[in-house]
Amino acid sequence: MAVESAISEEKKKEWLSQEWYLNRFDGCPFLLSFIGMGETLPEGRKHPWGHGTVRLAFFYSHKVDWHMPLSDIRRAAGQFMRRSTSDPYFTLNLMRLWEADEEKFEKMWAHISSADSQKPSNGELLALFNSFVEASIKRVTSSSLIDGFAFGSDEAIAGKVRAHLEELGKAAEFGSIFTALTAHVHPSFTTHAELSLLKAAIIAQKEGAAETILNNTPKEAMQKLLAFPKTMRALLDHQSNFHWLRNNYIDGEPLPPEHFIEEISTLLRSGKDLQKEFGELKSIPLRNLEEKEKLMDELQLPIELRSLIRYSEDFTLWQDERKRSTFFMAHAFSFLLREIGKRCGFTLGEMKYLVPEEVPLAAAGKIPPEVPRARIKGCMVAWEHGRISILTGPEVQEMHAHFRKAGLPEETDVVKGLAASLGKARGTARIVNSSREIDKVNEGDILVAVMTRPDYILGMKRAAAIVTDEGGLTCHAAIVARELKIPCIIGTKFATRVLKDGSEVEVDASKGEVRVLTAS
Repeated sequence: MAVESAISEEKKKEWLSQEWYLNRFDGCPFLLSFIGMGETLPEGRKHPWGHGTVRLAFFYSHKVDWHMPLSDIRRAAGQFMRRSTSDPYFTLNLMRLWEADEEKFEKMWAHISSADSQKPSNGELLALFNSFVEASIKRVTSSSLIDGFAFGSDEAIAGKVRAHLEELGKAAEFGSIFTALTAHVHPSFTTHAELSLLKAAIIAQKEGAAETILNNTPKEAMQKLLAFPKTMRALLDHQSNFHWLRNNYIDGEPLPPEHFIEEISTLLRSGKDLQKEFGELKSIPLRNLEEKEKLMDELQLPIELRSLIRYSEDFTLWQDERKRSTFFMAHAFSFLLREIGKRCGFTLGEMKYLVPEEVPLAAAGKIPPEVPRARIKGCMVAWEHGRISILTGPEVQEMHAHFRKAGLPEETDVVKGLAASLGKARGTARIVNSSREIDKVNEGDILVAVMTRPDYILGMKRAAAIVTDEGGLTCHAAIVARELKIPCIIGTKFATRVLKDGSEVEVDASKGEVRVLTAS
């Protein structure tokens, strides 16, 4: 039978009385189940931080509002704060506990990717599916620790830095010092992808293929690039390595070479010195590290603060690797679910509204397509202690409405948060709730989102500034904004619900403020 559950009134009251951390993005129950199960699954490696108690997700219009109890986040972050007083390298040892599971996942992902063109038998297909489900859950059980630190430590670290600067008489320099101390020192996978794309564009310039790319449609250029073997090889290598770059928690289709021809064309038309751009982008992490080490010595930071800053560096890397793995999941499971669905009368979209333990039941004809079809219209999924409950119907809308209203402030013209990248910008606010809405962001607009994700990158490149409701020092918006050298304010809590789409706003990251200039 399908996983369905009535939610008791007592349980509803318990959930509604809690404080929650919200994230909003493109998603489906199947792919989010790995994070939900992984975070709430009890296991020894998480001691003493503990597993997540519960995760709630409201699915609607192929988007999800993802809720984590603030108590879980505070508990995990608090443990790391206490560790920081004595062990600056603790996180390195912690990360090693997951290395074997991460390596097994990578091998399985590579195997499934190479099997895309094969036609396994029903038994082989389900065996492969079940093995990859197990490997995927084990791969992401660290998520409760990653999210706990990422979402629970930023304000505490900021407070400690501010207090130390006040003792030194440097409180006025907090903004610039804080952003320097929390700058990333590991290149993200989006940075690796950007470097690879720049390299392909540079090769096209050197080989004389630029005019072919600029003066033809991507499809036409693909054929004509056969005459430019170095450019073609660079393009195909880039596509092979980064075809998953626009995946998310629902979409997992590979990007074709023509997509990247368009991106190379945009770089060539920009008029920028691409070799210089490549060098500057590649040098950012090392330059950040050198500046950070020098600054920590100059400020004579205590061991606790140095430890927390190193923890944030490690968690930035760990979070980035976790995010990359979820993109791999989206690709591999899209292949597996499509094949299983074909054999039992489900579309890929319907399969993605099952949860992992239901897929073998659907393959055996024990779940009708009407079950996922009802969920596509709107559903709530709860994960508690590794168990799943799913709710559909009018009750879901009522609960979702309550969660959306919780804690919303009175109408205001100023939204405050934490500066992740310094600067000031004015522009039109564009509220983005999904990667499908990213085209609404035009050059010079202010991108406003609950949190940004890698599939938002095209809009982020056009934006004059970025503002998010949530996100910590290790978040995607903070990293990308610094690389793009645009202002970014994170952790405003309510920007997407207080600011109006189309209104004119000013972002002043030095003050951590977004001010409404004219209403939409």
